[in-house]
Amino acid sequence: MAQQERIRVAIVGAGIVGLTLAVALNAFDSERKIIVDLYESAPELSEIGAGINIWPRTWEILKRSTVVVLQLVSQGL
Repeated sequence: MAQQERIRVAIVGAGIVGLTLAVALNAFDSERKIIVDLYESAPELSEIGAGINIWPRTWEILKRSTVVVLQLVSQGL
């Protein structure tokens, strides 16, 4: 039986983009061919008070992906 080739992806930074990319890669990788390593230098994730504007459609996508992020974090992503 041939071993399945897997791709390893390193994401540096667990901000909005890093977490969203990790969630997206996990969501679209139905064959589990992608291994995601998420690196963050901060000792803990928290709000830093930066102001950003998010369009309504983007906000809806982020709200939906939050559930997935919380599931991944609870599994030790």
